Amino acid sequence: MDAVLPTRRLLWAVLDEEDFGDAVVEAVAFDPAVVLREEGLDEVTRLGASIGLLVNFNACIDNADYESALRSSEYRALQTALEDGRCSTFPVVEAALRAAAASEQLFYEALPAVYAEVCFRVAGQQRSSDV
Repeated sequence: MDAVLPTRRLLWAVLDEEDFGDAVVEAVAFDPAVVLREEGLDEVTRLGASIGLLVNFNACIDNADYESALRSSEYRALQTALEDGRCSTFPVVEAALRAAAASEQLFYEALPAVYAEVCFRVAGQQRSSDV
């Protein structure tokens, strides 16, 4: 699977929306857990896939509630990625993933730092017409 363009689309959506709203959820047109298992990912693709885990978990909370989200496949994917160290490249993202397990409040408090990380890593890059 070529995950470069889908993860870039997600990151640009986060930059444009500055949250994990509907436009960002729709941009997760890939399975973040599958992408994170790929070898040789570049830093930005890994960031997009890691954030995809957060977006999917956030959507679970929005569609049901926090307690239900903790029982979801999206949460299991998030936990597996954490246990396997697949998100350790980005301490801010890893902290948000860990906060998801702690409480809904801590999860939401961790998200502004994730948005800042996206801005730091991606904002200066040229947008491709293919993205």
